[in-house]
Amino acid sequence: MFEQERVDDLLKLCRRKGIEAQNSWVHTIHLNIPREAYVVTDLIFSLPKEKRPDCFIIANDNLTESVTRGVKDFGPAGGDFPIISLCNHPWLPTAHVPVTWLGYDIR
Repeated sequence: MFEQERVDDLLKLCRRKGIEAQNSWVHTIHLNIPREAYVVTDLIFSLPKEKRPDCFIIANDNLTESVTRGVKDFGPAGGDFPIISLCNHPWLPTAHVPVTWLGYDIR
C-alpha cells in the first residue's frame, strides 16, 4: 500500500501545480527488474501522440539507463523528448539520450 500512497501523492502534487499527469503515465518498477522500464517506455510511445506525456521524470536513477535506452529506441526521432532524472552527483548513471540531472553531491 505504501507505493500506491506515494503514487497518489505524486499525482496530486502534479495536478496542484497545473501539470497534467494521467494515471496511465505513472509506473512503479522494481529495481530488481529494470528492463521493465524499457518495456514501459515502448508501451508509452505506442500511444497516439496526443495521449503521450510531454516528458519523463525518473524518480530513481537506477532506472535511468533502461528508460533512456527506451526513449532512444522508441521515442520521437531526433531525441527531442525531455527527461529529468534524479541522480547522485558526481556519479551519474549511463544515459542513452540527453538528460537533465536533478540531485545533490554525495561526496
